[in-house]
Amino acid sequence: PGGPCALVILLIVAGALVGLNSWDLPACWFLLVMSLLMAHRSWSAVLGLIFLLPASMLVLYLPHFLTAQSQVGGIAWNSFGFTHPAEWLRIFGLFLPGLVLLVLLGWHCPWGPRAEQKPPYRFALLLAGTGLLLVLGPEIAYVRDLFANRMNTVFKFYYQAWLFLGLAGAFGVMAGLRRRRFRLVCGLGVGLALAGVTYTATAVYTESLPRAH
Repeated sequence: PGGPCALVILLIVAGALVGLNSWDLPACWFLLVMSLLMAHRSWSAVLGLIFLLPASMLVLYLPHFLTAQSQVGGIAWNSFGFTHPAEWLRIFGLFLPGLVLLVLLGWHCPWGPRAEQKPPYRFALLLAGTGLLLVLGPEIAYVRDLFANRMNTVFKFYYQAWLFLGLAGAFGVMAGLRRRRFRLVCGLGVGLALAGVTYTATAVYTESLPRAH
């Protein structure tokens, strides 16, 4: 939809990520390609976009590539140990009720959404799946840089995963509120979200305190 004009705008915006934050490129391009595949179910359109994205990025942002410097030294397998499940739960457990509701409502269940309501659920599931891939990715490999460990990769990927899982979980909670049998799980999700807001309040208070010089 939108024709050639919309395609040009899409290529400009998607390519701009290389200058804004190249860490966002893989996840955002994956979302873009998968969204196109779900919407049109045309492999020719998807393959065309896969070719156009890097080609247009090189052409439109050639000055950036001519002057940019990168600290990336390749990809390395993770040999620094693995994240304990308790740590995952501490970081992402806030979204768990919403993600559970999203999975239950998104599949073909008797209490699931009607066929005409499927696209929003599919996109929310795509967000959740992308977020989980970003969480699991640093457990397998990491980007080698000046830190010489996976610290930066974990930080960059977890930041994106937090956004994707948060959006997907919020969608699951809002969808679950429409069904009485899921009200308890929705209440748990809302309660966890409200509990997380306390961090915002305490952070504002902490930052307002005078700093020692």
